[in-house]
Amino acid sequence: MSEETLKIMVVGLENVGKTSILLTMEKKYSLLGALTPTKGIERSIFKIFGYKVSAWDLGGQEAYRKGYLQKDIFFEETDLFLYCVDVKDPKNYDLALDYYQKIIEIFNKLNIEPPIIIFLHKVDPDIKNTPEIRQNIKILKDMFQEGSGNRQIEFFETSIFDEWSLIKAFSSGLTHLSTKAEILSHHLADFAKKILANAVILLNQNGYLIGEYASNELSAFLCQSISTQSLYMYLVMKERDIKPEKITVTVENGFIIFRGVTIKDEQLFIIFYSKVSRTLELFNEFFPKFAEQAQDIFKFFFTEKSS
Repeated sequence: MSEETLKIMVVGLENVGKTSILLTMEKKYSLLGALTPTKGIERSIFKIFGYKVSAWDLGGQEAYRKGYLQKDIFFEETDLFLYCVDVKDPKNYDLALDYYQKIIEIFNKLNIEPPIIIFLHKVDPDIKNTPEIRQNIKILKDMFQEGSGNRQIEFFETSIFDEWSLIKAFSSGLTHLSTKAEILSHHLADFAKKILANAVILLNQNGYLIGEYASNELSAFLCQSISTQSLYMYLVMKERDIKPEKITVTVENGFIIFRGVTIKDEQLFIIFYSKVSRTLELFNEFFPKFAEQAQDIFKFFFTEKSS
């Protein structure tokens, strides 16, 4: 990893949805309906805490795959490896695993160990709990776990129709690149307890998950369920020069707040769920201290890889 640039490889067979994932993460929804197979390599650039992130989308057609595997240079200095598999295409599972293992061999040759995130993709909300999809997911996890040797991998079930699933997977990969992410999570948990919140989520201006804390699964779900929609609402209003102080959603026995905050000149978004009315008062009391702690962390968020 260079001092100010992160290289992310997004790889998989053709038609597994790699480009759709990147477009959804970039909020370029209008382009989803006009996609054609990626030709060669397409790069997209974004920034997080002042660091340039370069995402390499490798076209998955057979001719391109053969070309990549013959040139190790494509994979040099990879900081994060995102591998996408179409869960609904079992006839190509073996081919997907073979391609994956050949790339792992290149990493071995280059003596690099980027974090590996497996996107079990096209697990759409309306089919994710069907017996066929659950069985396919189990098969893929077993195949890729065994096929990864001693390398640590992480699986995520994803769909472009569940944007949070993409945020969670992509952001998990980014946080693997920083030893500071764990420290931030500790401060976020402490902040949540001080303001009597059951859950707190911190997103950057692009919607990537920077940190989260939840006292239980339901509290996490409540925050996650409004995060992407609230971010969209906020950005739409901002385009019209309307900057809402906060977006409030009332739920049974509590409320969820979405609000924009600024830390280290970074536009961020914080979402928290609470059952206690005092939380709003406590937020104003304790947020400045949390912001100060977070600012120190953001200065060097990606200066070290996690071991």
